[in-house]
Amino acid sequence: MEAYLFAREFLTEMMAGNTEISNEEINELGPRSFRLGGGRTEADGDVSFLVRFLSNNESITGELYIRLEEENWVFDGLILEEKRAISEIRESARYEFSPYERFF
Repeated sequence: MEAYLFAREFLTEMMAGNTEISNEEINELGPRSFRLGGGRTEADGDVSFLVRFLSNNESITGELYIRLEEENWVFDGLILEEKRAISEIRESARYEFSPYERFF
């Protein structure tokens, strides 16, 4: 639960430009909101979350990694797919179980 709360707060601050971490793709998208999926503990102890950044017409899906350092959660990485049009996602979601995919 603490990891999820940290991830949600981190993404909120990142979108507001209040973190040292910035991502050009996300900035260009100009997201109005994000969706944060449930976390998964990785083999090395990091926790990853599926995330989707949404603008009016486009979306970027990705995976956020955080890790515990001396009892504090810290950002570890963000892997993003390419931008997709919202209309394309809606169309593909009719045929796929879920538009979210884990990266391997």
